[in-house]
Amino acid sequence: MILLLHLQAKGVTPIAVVGDTTAKIGDPSGRLTERDPMEHKTIDGNCVGLEKNIMTVFDHFRKHFYRGDYLPRLQLIRNSCWYNEQSVYRFVTTIERHFRVNKMLNKESVRQRLKSPGGMTITEFSYQMFQAYDWLQLCKLHECYIQIGGRDQMGNIEGGHDLIKRLLGENSYGLMTPLITTASGKKLEELNDLIQSHNEYPEEKLCQKRLARDVTTLLHGEEGLQLALGSG
Repeated sequence: MILLLHLQAKGVTPIAVVGDTTAKIGDPSGRLTERDPMEHKTIDGNCVGLEKNIMTVFDHFRKHFYRGDYLPRLQLIRNSCWYNEQSVYRFVTTIERHFRVNKMLNKESVRQRLKSPGGMTITEFSYQMFQAYDWLQLCKLHECYIQIGGRDQMGNIEGGHDLIKRLLGENSYGLMTPLITTASGKKLEELNDLIQSHNEYPEEKLCQKRLARDVTTLLHGEEGLQLALGSG
């Protein structure tokens, strides 16, 4: 999102897609197990909360950080707006036919899941086609030929790039950002053990303390962290 704010400040219209439809499928990237299915009510509630948070961040950026005269307006889109009228038959015959299984099997997220005991469902395997279709629709409806994503989204973005080139004959570009991970490569947003411990012992404020330590270390180094701990 920080990169999207930088682009907005340079005059690029930011578009944030909330995947209310694809949330029912679940992105397998960076996961060794299948996501638990969610009810429509839960997905809708999550989307409302996500949209509110995104708008808050962009509003704060405009009010407190941006110093220019004009800032392009954020566009928030739910991908159900193009899936609600899409039939399974039409999607299979017009979109899926352009994907090759051998190339899809070479995606890192797919290879990792196929090595796991639980394997991979056809639902998750097809996720990359849906994300590619999302980008195709953004190109058609909003002339959006740049997509931002973490490095774990490289395969999905590449699939969208190829689909756009094949169907529209246009070039498209992906901007990849590094993920914050632990030394073992585990995503920080998936530190389930810390979250579980925090939920079990909320009075210990484990998440707050971890966040404070990491931010202090990031800004002031280990010496600054030890100084802060000593003064406490």
